[in-house]
Amino acid sequence: MGLIDKIEDLRQKPERTRKKVLFLTVGLCMILVLTFWVSNLSFGKNKIAKNAGDSQPSPWAVLRKTFQSGISDFKAKFQTGEVYQKNE
Repeated sequence: MGLIDKIEDLRQKPERTRKKVLFLTVGLCMILVLTFWVSNLSFGKNKIAKNAGDSQPSPWAVLRKTFQSGISDFKAKFQTGEVYQKNE
């Protein structure tokens, strides 16, 4: 039974079953891509800045700083009441 036969068999199944197979397949593909992506990230300063003069921050540091500034902006707007004002 080849791949084409399995696809044809799946097409005959109820929609609920096809959706389950779809989400499982997409989930597995996503896990594979994320695993490959994470395995290629470099986590140490020595790996990120190979030259002594290279002073670029790591991607995680940039993400953390962006997240922290977003939260601090939200807290400031929440305290002043700007969060509840509707834009007209």
